[in-house]
Amino acid sequence: MIRLSRTTLFSFAAGLVALVMVGCSSDKPILIDQVRANPTPEMETIARTRDQRLNEHAVVRNTNRRQIGDDIDAVLLLSRPVRLSPYVIPQ
Repeated sequence: MIRLSRTTLFSFAAGLVALVMVGCSSDKPILIDQVRANPTPEMETIARTRDQRLNEHAVVRNTNRRQIGDDIDAVLLLSRPVRLSPYVIPQ
């Protein structure tokens, strides 16, 4: 068992009391009218914050930029060989 000196125990208790007395204080009090006007200020849509929306938009734009090459190949019929011949054509 760990034995603590009286000084250490007193310092720990004084620190704990100071921590409890300070708590989570803020410089600006939050008024009930502010909460009623916007109860979820960090949310931009029903389920996502602004950062989550911007991250999703970045992923979608990145995917679209990478996909455009495959789409062009498909439109120009370059994505696979033509399958019109009745004969087996070696690759």
